[in-house]
Amino acid sequence: MKNLLFLICSLLTTQFCIAQSKTILVFDLVNNTVDSIESIVFDTSIHEGKTDFSFGLYPGNTAQLEQTTPTQNTSPNAKYTKKIRAADKFDLTQYPIRTSIKIFNVVGDTFKTKCSGSMISRRHVLSASHCFSDYNTSSIFVNKLYVCPVYNDGKPSTNFHCSYVSKIYQYKNWTFNGEDITVLELEEPIGQVTGWLGIGFNDDDSFFSQGIYHKFSYPGVNDYYTTEDSTPYNGDTLYHSYGKINTSNGYMAADGATSQRGESGSSIIRVLNNQDYTSYGVLSFIPFSHNRIFQRAFNDIRSIISNDLFIDYKSNTFEHFNVFPNPASDFVQVKKFNSYWDVTIEIYNSLGEQVFERVTSDLHSTIDVSCLIDGIYFLRIKGIDKTETVKLLKATL
Repeated sequence: MKNLLFLICSLLTTQFCIAQSKTILVFDLVNNTVDSIESIVFDTSIHEGKTDFSFGLYPGNTAQLEQTTPTQNTSPNAKYTKKIRAADKFDLTQYPIRTSIKIFNVVGDTFKTKCSGSMISRRHVLSASHCFSDYNTSSIFVNKLYVCPVYNDGKPSTNFHCSYVSKIYQYKNWTFNGEDITVLELEEPIGQVTGWLGIGFNDDDSFFSQGIYHKFSYPGVNDYYTTEDSTPYNGDTLYHSYGKINTSNGYMAADGATSQRGESGSSIIRVLNNQDYTSYGVLSFIPFSHNRIFQRAFNDIRSIISNDLFIDYKSNTFEHFNVFPNPASDFVQVKKFNSYWDVTIEIYNSLGEQVFERVTSDLHSTIDVSCLIDGIYFLRIKGIDKTETVKLLKATL
């Protein structure tokens, strides 16, 4: 069999080698059906790759995340920090913090805390398979899932939409050897506003000893007590940690770092401010072991999310508002679907500076943008309990 496989690979002049076939199960939570797709055939001569990240449509600056090895708030001899509340250090609306996802299992009318995840396209979340199914099985133990970006202090963000999950993608009879990785497809493209992380793989272990890696996650009940971390987590608050990592036997870890239930599925993110925000794995094991994304999983995930790795600038209709035309030369129309409450309409330039503001209760508002110079702007509409943002192109016709 090995000789036959070698012969097949040798005959393929494009250097594509057919690895052992894997089946990906597609669980449709809306229609309660199960389908399957096959793994992507990939070029084994390629040893690294990543998808593009996106800042999304939300206006404002990106967070300047630490880029040097930490020396404070670490365990003895560790190069990775202990967890701190993300809101104590960051504005949670900043990128990439706003790509952090809290996942709920919905049972009847009850939303039960589940795992963590990350936006990786405008409608896909990366998480861990063991959050939704048992090891080496071909079924799931959840029926309805709900996700929220930067859920914090027991409340969803007023700046971003939550969404129900429509589909779950995971390997049939998955194992912890590079397959504890799941993609959730959402009913709503909430990543258009939050932005998303790239995903990546690299065959060279030494690659991971370079750079600084960050984690945003939702630690749950602390039943893995250590002298370094006795914080009474409960899964309703976003936490952050960062530092140097290492690899061993296909896993990504950090000496001295700890994790708790609820952090499963959270990304380990390589960050180079304003240049690189890539997830290379998701948390699988306590104390701090991540299933690393290898080439097979990378290609399969990229194939699943490929149609959503862009911002749909023509999609200006949201749950409560419609904005048109876009691009605009002289005027922008804002149509409100509910006439019973005031809204604040704001426009920001690409530097995050506010250039327009109006409070109105009108169902239909007209905004004069003729005085604005041509370029990219962000139009934000704030209602009583919802805020929606669209990227607006001002272009003189």
